[in-house]
Amino acid sequence: FSAGYIAYKIREKYNIRYIISVRNTDINLFFKYRKKLYNTGINILKNADKIVFISESSKRELFNKYIPLKLKKEFLKKSMVIFNGIEEFWLKNINTAKNISDKKNINLTQIGRLDKNKNFETTIKVFKQLKKEGYNVKFNIIGQGKQEKKLKKIAKNEEKIIFYGQLEKEKIIKILRKSDIFILPSKYETFGLVYAEALSQAVPIIYTRGQGFDNLFEEGKVGYSVKYNSVNEIIEKINRYKNYMLLSGGGVTVTGGEPLLQASFLLELFKKLKENGISTCIDTSGMVVLTDLIKEVLKYTDLVLLDIKHIDDEKCKELVGFSNKKELEFAKYLSENN
Repeated sequence: FSAGYIAYKIREKYNIRYIISVRNTDINLFFKYRKKLYNTGINILKNADKIVFISESSKRELFNKYIPLKLKKEFLKKSMVIFNGIEEFWLKNINTAKNISDKKNINLTQIGRLDKNKNFETTIKVFKQLKKEGYNVKFNIIGQGKQEKKLKKIAKNEEKIIFYGQLEKEKIIKILRKSDIFILPSKYETFGLVYAEALSQAVPIIYTRGQGFDNLFEEGKVGYSVKYNSVNEIIEKINRYKNYMLLSGGGVTVTGGEPLLQASFLLELFKKLKENGISTCIDTSGMVVLTDLIKEVLKYTDLVLLDIKHIDDEKCKELVGFSNKKELEFAKYLSENN
């Protein structure tokens, strides 16, 4: 609204075109509560060449709640979604190792302004409920804000709720890498850049349903959506993730095409994964020459899914047009080398 109004007035006076970006405060403060400014907001959007949103959910919310029917088609035509990107620091320090503590240990982290919207109070309730259920839970709170005193009072006598205050990203990254789950059940969130930063450190996320980050990924792919103030649902999603990771043990499977045609890359990747305690699996046809390089890759491989087309050589030729000799040689090597 603020910068948009200036652009609108400049266009009115000097005919200089502009693009407008819609944020959380525009939707959930100005349009929602400043009713006298509604027509001004609509005029700002109407006179913009493009309307940019940073998430599908914020676009949907604005159109469903505040754009009149007669203007929807016109506004939709010039609307686009451009997601926020994370700083180069996070891209240069991507972590591939998931932190999987045992079933009864949970290390939660939340980052943001200590205000009502970021909803730290609900996460403290989640922490206390998890303790009652027998979990050894730790909750890292990173940030500052006007609710700090209140939150510290609510968390009084809880030694494992740690208030770090404002931290440099070099310190934040170390805390994230030790976390089981990143949680941010904000009431409103235009995008939530900190979710993406947590994902860059291989930390699964719990995010608010219907807000910025929701629907960017398939549910359960990188984490779970929740109703922002539902303690029970948040706990259910935490348990769902923990149980899945503990039962599966986590891991990385490479498949194809034929992954062993990229043996040099695989060797480098699998070495890194093993350094971080992550199990490795190759899905292969076995139709490759067993070079020393491929044998080296197999040393760092926990499981091989070997796709033998047919055990009978003649039937294999009839079925797929080539012999199964390489596949069987591959299988024999695996058997002899465990």
